[in-house]
Amino acid sequence: MPPAPPVPAMSPMTSAPALPAAGWLPDPTRRHELRYWDGAQWTEHVSGNGVTGADPL
Repeated sequence: MPPAPPVPAMSPMTSAPALPAAGWLPDPTRRHELRYWDGAQWTEHVSGNGVTGADPL
């Protein structure tokens, strides 16, 4: 019986997981229906029932 093939080495993770694309997403504070994510961080822009406003974090 031939020997088993070598197990490939695991490469270390070289980058952080991808962040979500910019857009309206469920508000992580749950104070509003949606909050705007700018692709890097949450903004003060919020929306609920189609009405937009501002609520700083």
